[in-house]
Amino acid sequence: MTVEMLIKELQKYDPKARVRMHHWLGEEVLYSCRFVNSDNRIPPKVVWFECEDDLDLGEELKAQIENASEIAEDEADFYALWLERGFSIDMVERNLGKEAAEHMKMVCEEHGLI
Repeated sequence: MTVEMLIKELQKYDPKARVRMHHWLGEEVLYSCRFVNSDNRIPPKVVWFECEDDLDLGEELKAQIENASEIAEDEADFYALWLERGFSIDMVERNLGKEAAEHMKMVCEEHGLI
């Protein structure tokens, strides 16, 4: 499937629908990625999706926290972006621990995000 075809297909659906891998109960898509290579053995342009199992999500989330001031103006906006991306409180707990998840939950509840 080409990106062009995928875009046409996705236009048929609710833009607020969550995108998951493999089936309706699959892991949520967290990132879309691209690869460009001049090597003729590999298609020169490839796009793929990544979910929690494809990443070292603990390291990814830590890096985002370290750069939070560049990502969002305040903590509530930062967590709102995480929720929109698909980073759930359960996912944060699995990858960063209970304390980080409780903090995210508290901020999200205080600001009506969940």
